[in-house]
Amino acid sequence: MQSGLVDELREPLFDTITADAGAVLPSTINMFTVGQNDTKGPELTNMTANGELPSPERMSVYGIRMAFFNTVEADVDAIIRGYCVRLVVSGKAKFTAPIEYCAAGGGLYAGTAVQNGLPSKEAGVMFPEGYQIDIEAGQRFSLQLVARQGVTLAADPDGTGLFLRAMLDGLHSVPVN
Repeated sequence: MQSGLVDELREPLFDTITADAGAVLPSTINMFTVGQNDTKGPELTNMTANGELPSPERMSVYGIRMAFFNTVEADVDAIIRGYCVRLVVSGKAKFTAPIEYCAAGGGLYAGTAVQNGLPSKEAGVMFPEGYQIDIEAGQRFSLQLVARQGVTLAADPDGTGLFLRAMLDGLHSVPVN
């Protein structure tokens, strides 16, 4: 849908955190705070600015999804048990829940694959009809993983470490090209 100088796209904002095997994760992990740069490309985030959307962009968040990839089961379990997820907009918590509440509903699924929820477009938290969290251009925001104490990742023999992608699902208003 086109409105004025923006297109409304049904697409997520996404950001990814990675860590090496054996790394110690802090008690608070902030996502969506670093945009694309020399070390974080479009395969890891579609954020172009650090912690905010540039004008005239805006996002109407209808749901949140968290997906683990190539992460050993013990680490996925430790992170899900140890952290909750919190969406903060302009310094205010707008959503707080256990990570498992934000099932990904996508990705690969096989006997040995570890995923947060079964692969299905319906297998993710979507807010009730008529409810959304709006992020306006210029508003500072982050998705936080919050724990009482950090987690030490397993020093797994494959050296896979952590690959966790967060998606703010909804309508993304972007400039018309």
